[in-house]
Amino acid sequence: IARHAEWMTVTDARVLQGPGTRAGARGRERMRFGPFAWDVEFEVAEAEPGRRIAWKAVAGSASSR
Repeated sequence: IARHAEWMTVTDARVLQGPGTRAGARGRERMRFGPFAWDVEFEVAEAEPGRRIAWKAVAGSASSR
């Protein structure tokens, strides 16, 4: 979770619960797409260490700047 900003259009990514690399962990981040930004809270749905990670949004909103 903390490394999302390295490969996604994300700022301020942080872990809220759990180790961040295992199923069930929760995080929050600010996603950016041009003038739009979303604050998203998500949960790691599946994880295979060193191979893949899948997550799902559990809360969020959009705004433009």
